[in-house]
Amino acid sequence: MSDEYESNRHPFDERELKFGQYVVAHRTVWKRALVFFLYFATLAIVYLFAVKWIFFLTGSLNIWSVEYDLTYNSIPWKEIREANSPKPPYISSIYAVASGDESIDIMARINNPNTEWRASRIDYRFSVDGKPQSVSSTFLLPGNNSLISEYNISTQNKSPTIRVDILDIVWKRVRDREPLKVLEELSVADVTFENDINLNSFEVEATLLNTSGRGFWVVGLQAVAKRFGDVAGINYIAVEQVRSGSARDVVFSWTSTLSGIDEVEVIPIVDVYNDSVYMPLRAGDFMIDPSGPENVRNGR
Repeated sequence: MSDEYESNRHPFDERELKFGQYVVAHRTVWKRALVFFLYFATLAIVYLFAVKWIFFLTGSLNIWSVEYDLTYNSIPWKEIREANSPKPPYISSIYAVASGDESIDIMARINNPNTEWRASRIDYRFSVDGKPQSVSSTFLLPGNNSLISEYNISTQNKSPTIRVDILDIVWKRVRDREPLKVLEELSVADVTFENDINLNSFEVEATLLNTSGRGFWVVGLQAVAKRFGDVAGINYIAVEQVRSGSARDVVFSWTSTLSGIDEVEVIPIVDVYNDSVYMPLRAGDFMIDPSGPENVRNGR
């Protein structure tokens, strides 16, 4: 039985035995080599992981930066609004003239510094010696100025302190400048003035010419009487139904004489951007001799 067992074994050959002896003899070296391999393999794995992590963080930062840029509003809207918003109107001059023993008329010139904006309504209020007057409204055409006034204000102060407060403004951008040409064709001619000593009054006569192709329901006229360039008297009248091609004679009257007047300026006032100021067109309304505005026909 033992002989049969011995015959079935496969004894190691010489090469295998030598390899086994080598392994046993250098077992410590192999262990050290394996430790060093595992050590450097771990370092390599950690290095690769660190590189991957750095790349991940870098990419994440880039993604976060892109996401932030997508949500961050880099357009300077505040500066754009300020650059494209209308500048506030300003008061360039204020005048006060006596209209009676204990009353005055006051006037101020309000200016629109914007050429692309018009004020369709400006609410303002005069104050005389700290006493506020009633709230009034006016309008301002683009790049233009307007005279605002208040009449017969009771005061015993001959040199009152006058203040103008602008309370509210409605701005509208101007895209059509054609209406301004209509205003250019609304003029005043033949301005004359004199004191009537017998009636103790001062009168100004003028002719309102409408050489435009449009008629107006109402045209305001403001007369400013000047003495050596200074305002000495102001007056206002409204002329109704000023038809196209018409010439209207107008008269301004003061209830007292104005001495030393050397100039009177008459200014038409109409908001040409307001459609409600225009009269419907009629056949034959506009008939003007081409030789000049002095030959305006179809008047009054």
